[in-house]
Amino acid sequence: MGPTSEEASTYTVVVHERDRVNGDLMTDHLSELGYLDVVGIAVTSDEALSLIDREEPDLVLSHANAPYNGSLRLAQQLRAGDQDCLLVVIGMTDDPGATLEYLEAGAAAYIGEDSGLEALDQTLREVVDGRTSLDPAVTFMAIRRLARLKEICQESGLDVGRLQRLTPREREVLNLLGEGLTNREIADRLTVEVSTVKSHVHSILEKLDAPTRNEAARYLLLASGENGDG
Repeated sequence: MGPTSEEASTYTVVVHERDRVNGDLMTDHLSELGYLDVVGIAVTSDEALSLIDREEPDLVLSHANAPYNGSLRLAQQLRAGDQDCLLVVIGMTDDPGATLEYLEAGAAAYIGEDSGLEALDQTLREVVDGRTSLDPAVTFMAIRRLARLKEICQESGLDVGRLQRLTPREREVLNLLGEGLTNREIADRLTVEVSTVKSHVHSILEKLDAPTRNEAARYLLLASGENGDG
């Protein structure tokens, strides 16, 4: 990570925008703030990941309307890869559930779709200063979610921390295991080789400390607790 104090106040940024023109406009604005240095613009999440790996920025600004749910995928991939940067999602709707999904995926802050440049600037300053603020509805939903997860853990004897070890792809495979699919059926669904699925399943069992596929599927209780309010 880069500087974390007012004295060392230049932060590098990668912009993940839905089109290049918007990315250029965003870059121009951020450069005028004086404490941000845009080191690259990406349209797709894959481009963004490549930039992040190469530039190791302090901040990533990602638009929620990026194609193919790219912003959420980017958040999940950054968390899975333990990337040392802060993600700020711009253009969020006023749906608390969608906002919470991004925060659970690893976003540090978010900016509403109707927010102006002043709100953007304030949020970025809060993030680099190690602060963030949440809408009361989002805060309420997060508290309920935590309470529900605790109940599920107590009832099932499962460790929610193990679920966080899975990559987004492993979570996807786990969901298909829960549907009772075979390795071949999972491979067909994901359009990958059976050997790839076997590798994912082995990794899932190891990370969850589960002896069987059925035991691993029990962790879907925790997944449903993360993605719903009970």
